[in-house]
Amino acid sequence: MIRMKGKYITAREIDGRQGIKTPHEHELEAIGKAKLNIFLENKYRRIKIIVENNLQGVVENINFNETYTLSFEFFPEVKAHILFFNYEDEEDEALGGSELKFLFSGERVQWVPSEDLISLLDAHLDYLEMLLSEEQENHPIPHEKTELLKTSIQQRTEPFTYLKIDHLSDLATFVGGRIQQNTSSWQLSKTFLSGIDVIASYNIKTKSLDVFYEGESKTKINNYLRDQLGIFLLNHCLRFLAITFPEVKKLKIVKQTFSYSYLKSQYENS
Repeated sequence: MIRMKGKYITAREIDGRQGIKTPHEHELEAIGKAKLNIFLENKYRRIKIIVENNLQGVVENINFNETYTLSFEFFPEVKAHILFFNYEDEEDEALGGSELKFLFSGERVQWVPSEDLISLLDAHLDYLEMLLSEEQENHPIPHEKTELLKTSIQQRTEPFTYLKIDHLSDLATFVGGRIQQNTSSWQLSKTFLSGIDVIASYNIKTKSLDVFYEGESKTKINNYLRDQLGIFLLNHCLRFLAITFPEVKKLKIVKQTFSYSYLKSQYENS
């Protein structure tokens, strides 16, 4: 049992539930069991090199008596921590074994639904596992966008009409991305995984939104994961729009991008 220390919170707290184990906690338990072998079958140094060079993460110790922790900042002030505990050296056999635990931190982490955080966390572990196995997977980007991505873009286009050129720099800072613009359009690029850039593009004249991908490693992840990264980027843009333009908060799709605990706190403070 991990005793919370200050800034670190659990999926249950993000879900805004008390006393009941949430479906997302069960999902994390399943991920922990499925991915434990990554840590048992690979040396610390090799994991550290790949995490820090390819996944833009850090390997550290956050003082929960863990063996070590992988920490990822998905967006500024939105972090996930994967704690690896190896009890094999314990003299008491009852304490033997190993496990993974998951925590989250950052001033804005509680804004993001736990399902988004867990999907990003799982994606990073999948990518780590693939790179450790040295498998040369290749997933070409299809000529036509999937229905999932097309529908997601369509649902999220309206809020972007509120965005002004003057706010683009702040948006880029908020998502931890880079902005390029001209008089008729702008592009926001975000690197979740090294060599894989997710780009949100908006045409000011036609009021059309698009998502595409660049980078030498963009075909190393499957189509579903690429789509998910694009949607997660759009979702975080919507959170920025909601705090910048009060009228955007009323849109249903925008409310859906915030966690239950955040929406509850906003209702209680209104």
